[in-house]
Amino acid sequence: MTPSGDLHELIHSLTKTEKRYYKLFVTRTAGAKNTFALKVFDAIAKQKTYDEEKLLAQFTGESFTTNFAAYKNIIYNTVLRALLQYHESTQQQEALHAQVRHVKLLIDKNLFKQAYKLNQRIRKKALANNDYAVILETIEFDRKILFIRSGEYLYDAEPHVVVERLNEIETQTHRIWQKTSTMRAIQTTILERHYNFAKHFSTWEEAKTWAESQMQHPYFLPDATLENFYIFQLYHYTHVVYESQFRTNYAQAMEHAVTLVNAFEAEPERIRHTGYMYSQACSMVIVNAIWMYDDATANVYVDKMYNAQKTYGLESSPEVDRYVLQAVVYEGALLTSSLDTARVLAYVERAKVVLEKYSSLKRYEMERQIVLLSAEALFSIGNYKQCIEWCNRFIHTPHYFHYTTSTVVIRVLLILSHYELGNTEVIDSLARAALRSLDSFEIERPDDAVFFRAIRKIALCDSKQEELHRIQKMLNDMVAANADLPNAIASRVNLSLHFVWGQAHIKGVSFREEYLFQQQEYVRLSKGD
Repeated sequence: MTPSGDLHELIHSLTKTEKRYYKLFVTRTAGAKNTFALKVFDAIAKQKTYDEEKLLAQFTGESFTTNFAAYKNIIYNTVLRALLQYHESTQQQEALHAQVRHVKLLIDKNLFKQAYKLNQRIRKKALANNDYAVILETIEFDRKILFIRSGEYLYDAEPHVVVERLNEIETQTHRIWQKTSTMRAIQTTILERHYNFAKHFSTWEEAKTWAESQMQHPYFLPDATLENFYIFQLYHYTHVVYESQFRTNYAQAMEHAVTLVNAFEAEPERIRHTGYMYSQACSMVIVNAIWMYDDATANVYVDKMYNAQKTYGLESSPEVDRYVLQAVVYEGALLTSSLDTARVLAYVERAKVVLEKYSSLKRYEMERQIVLLSAEALFSIGNYKQCIEWCNRFIHTPHYFHYTTSTVVIRVLLILSHYELGNTEVIDSLARAALRSLDSFEIERPDDAVFFRAIRKIALCDSKQEELHRIQKMLNDMVAANADLPNAIASRVNLSLHFVWGQAHIKGVSFREEYLFQQQEYVRLSKGD
């Protein structure tokens, strides 16, 4: 252990349930050392940032402070052992594997009746959980018990009938396992090609043709047999990715996602068993609803994500908590369609609470989205001072700068907010800094650079007429920069902050009015009107 605070970092990563289990784990063995281990644990848990000097001062006179590094190491390893035991006792799959070892132990002790009864219970659970490895192990145990008993049978049929049953279960298990592996491999490949699109494809048509060939596999055809819930999930999840990312058929993708959500809700026990997967299905509905500008549907499923823990009694876990953060991201994205002042201010307050509550998760990609969306929402309602505060929060968090697009947008927001407040003296330096930052990224759209160069000149204009002329030229240059894009995509690009802001100034209307107009244009073009 080092004074840098590895133990502090580990403790702050624990959920409330995990912390409670650690304390139970420690108190099982009485002793003064354990009492102090709990006190040190609590003291570190209360520190927002690790301060070893304060800890040592708090426990002045205690013998363990003379070798505090070793004592921390003991606590650190105890926390890990407690976590391992906690998750072994709460995760069904690991519990099954532990019970398999119990069956083997009972057989070695010649306690065949007990081994037989436990083995049947394990197989029943394994079949429900699609744990193929455990199913195959239980078959081997049944065969062993069957022949060791040498005629004193525990089974309800003659040995040859039992053997035939076991052979049939084994054959079926191998078949389903192979099918699951094949489906999983296709799903993973499709996801990888989606995330690394530019490495694999030169055109959208090429990508679409490739994806269609993958989805022609018999396991993904409309009449495919879906033998269990896991295969059901693989089938619909893969179709969601295929329809939304390769065919841009968001309605069809959403239909598959809704089917998943409905299947979970029809059997709530599945939600409690799988944890975050229900929220993941809701998330897929929301993404496609947002692309379709179906805000009503998206809001319904955001509420489902928010309330999943409470409604279904889910234990807090990193994955479950991650989807709470994701719900906040979606709520922020939906605000760009409403631009409602009261909702924006309520959202910003919620964002502050959530960012503080889930900071230990270190899900920086979601945190930065929430910060960015808060800044965008505040800009949209004309609250430029608060917008600048959130922009600075983003800029002063190094972890957020791994995301190119977000960094560009936050700089646009910062510059436009200062412009609206009349702080023209800082815009030149901000624009220069923005252009330098673009040099370190692969520019995804050339209109970003067009904007930053133009805004420096616009901010220094002396006359209103000259300013409007420069804005018009900037907009023309931005449209030209995106000339090769399809109409619908180009229109979506025109929903960007700098384009809407420029159009609003030219027309003499509010940012909100122009945003809603451009949004309607995108919907019109995307439908081919």
